[in-house]
Amino acid sequence: MDSFFKVWELAKEKFGLERKVHVDMDEAYIRIYKNGNVVVRADGDREDLEYLYIQAASRLANWMQLRENT
Repeated sequence: MDSFFKVWELAKEKFGLERKVHVDMDEAYIRIYKNGNVVVRADGDREDLEYLYIQAASRLANWMQLRENT
């Protein structure tokens, strides 16, 4: 989870992002939004939240890199 929060802190203000984390008995997901549109999504289950956060961190880092290279 630490890797996600490090990337998130860099990205949220720089790109004006918002996030939603949902965890219940059936599912778990993280959605990151820019201007109301989903730009990063990671899905998993509540038994492996660490993997869910790693997925989200990786996808967010890739998304940021694409934005910085354009």
